[in-house]
Amino acid sequence: FLGNPVQKEIPNVIEVMKRLEPFLFYQMIALQSNIDNPFDESVVRAYWLGGNFLRPTTRENLKQISFGEFPILNLEKIRSLIGTIPHHNFSVLQPLSTMKRTVKELPQSLLKEANKCLVKTGKIKAISGADLKVKTLSLGQEGDKLDYKDKVIRIKKGFVDGVKKGDYVSIHFGKVREIISKEQASDLIAASIGAFNFSFKG
Repeated sequence: FLGNPVQKEIPNVIEVMKRLEPFLFYQMIALQSNIDNPFDESVVRAYWLGGNFLRPTTRENLKQISFGEFPILNLEKIRSLIGTIPHHNFSVLQPLSTMKRTVKELPQSLLKEANKCLVKTGKIKAISGADLKVKTLSLGQEGDKLDYKDKVIRIKKGFVDGVKKGDYVSIHFGKVREIISKEQASDLIAASIGAFNFSFKG
């Protein structure tokens, strides 16, 4: 949509997106990168794919962004954002890290849903119709702790055309979202590990 927008729908879509949590991170990325528009394509891509635009959030950043559309945010939640990397996977991992229970007590269904919601990258190993076999990093249990582990998973091609064996792709909720470069894949892995380390090891 951002790359090829329907002009008359832009105002409506933007107003909806301003009420969603990613808008907080869009603002942080834009502010840190001296970009005026928090919906700039480079900002949105950084939120999903990582890259040089991502920097730890500072107290000064938080003073300059708008929280007006987020009634669920209290002072403690806002303070918890200091030091975070404004990437999608932080939003998925942080709630897991704050649960007052051990990993062994976490329902497997919760870990399964978290794995679906995490944006991942992988290299396509095989293709069979609309089904793809991809090697990626997956959230899993390691004793009584969570960690990222290499795993081969099956995903759907989705609406992306021209996917071939050896391509790097971004993955969200079990579907290919786009074909990306090897460098973008490395950026996404780095952002994912950074978000994980902050949430569970920081």
